[in-house]
Parts: sequence; structure tokens; C-alpha cells
Amino acid sequence: MTTVKKNGFTLIEVLVALVVLSIGILGMLGMQAYSLQSNLSAEHRTQASIITMDLVERMRSDAANAADFCDTTHANYVQWLGTLRGGVPTANAVLDCTVNPMTITVTWTESDSATQVNGTLQNSLAMSIEL
Repeated sequence: MTTVKKNGFTLIEVLVALVVLSIGILGMLGMQAYSLQSNLSAEHRTQASIITMDLVERMRSDAANAADFCDTTHANYVQWLGTLRGGVPTANAVLDCTVNPMTITVTWTESDSATQVNGTLQNSLAMSIEL
């Protein structure tokens, strides 16, 4: 009886390799999706910070009329809130001008976040300014 040595892969080996490769690719896709969501969250935080700093600079440049920005019907506040919602669509802002330093709190909601609770993640940014 002659023994023949076989070279190559069996079908089972190839299928196991494909399963391992598929799991690796799915893991990479999951990391990519998380990365994209984190980038969107970071973009919203950056936009909120820049736009809020714009309000702070406007208030400092016109310190005598800074309280006008706390009136939610005043044109300056309405324009600023429109700019804020242009950069962060779900944003809401509260300005507390009754204390010194004044406090500006911006909140917004992120959806489909990895750390979500009931489908959303509430983010906030608070700044205190003294004029």
C-alpha cells in the first residue's frame, strides 16, 4: 500500500478561515460606526462652544446692554439662538443674567449614541462670564 501525501486546504479549513475573517471585518465595521458617531458628537460640542463664545464676546463688547441678550424676544438673542441651532440642531439655551457672573447653559440631545439611555444622550455646555 502506497501512501499519497495530499497538499492544499480542505473545504472545512477554508470555511473556518472565512468565519474568522468575517468576524474580524464585522468588528472593524462596528468600530468605524462608533467612530463616526463620536465625531458627530465632538462636532456638536465644538459648534456649541464656538457659538457660545461668540455670544460671550458680543456681551463683553456691549457690556452696558448685555442684559438685552437675556431677553428671549430681543433680536440679538433670537439671532444667536438661530445660529446655535444651525450648528447644533437639537440645541436649547438658558441664559441666567440675574447673578454675577452670568451663566450660559447650552443643552442638546444626541441620538444613536453608544452610551445612550432610552435612545438619547443629553449633552450640556455651561459657561460663566463676568462683565
